[in-house]
Amino acid sequence: EEIEGLDFLIQGDFLTAPGRETLSRNALWNEWICSEIGKLITQKCIPIFINDNKWQMNYTDILYSENIQDHFFDEKLKKVVNNFIDNNDSLIAEDGSKVKPKDAIKIGEEARELIDEDVLNNSLKGKKVLHKNCCSGKLEVLEGPTDIIQIIENVADLDILKDKSKVK
Repeated sequence: EEIEGLDFLIQGDFLTAPGRETLSRNALWNEWICSEIGKLITQKCIPIFINDNKWQMNYTDILYSENIQDHFFDEKLKKVVNNFIDNNDSLIAEDGSKVKPKDAIKIGEEARELIDEDVLNNSLKGKKVLHKNCCSGKLEVLEGPTDIIQIIENVADLDILKDKSKVK
């Protein structure tokens, strides 16, 4: 049994080191199994999760890993899954569409009431607002304002107020 910091279990016919207490880190067979598990997760599991009403808002909490180091599963599996999630439409926007984490922004419900589509397109440079139930978890997603006080206090959000005043 290996403890590798994954939030899910993997069972497979991995080759062990001579003492049978750890995996053989240099075995090509183990690398191949990890690459196949990575393909299974990215090509089969994630598309199913993202199209499932129960899982689409929070599957990244389970599959996305943080604290990646130089361990076997970090290199051979975690990075593969993280790269897939980071570079594909893997989060749900408020309009129901899928969006890449780098093209998304989290905005609090109170702030969102102030930000209509015109202001959104001008001030937030076309970023898509994440669905209020979509959990970005450990993913790097741009954090927008959460409430009106934050909009007023944050110099970076002044464009939102200026754009909002233009549309009255």
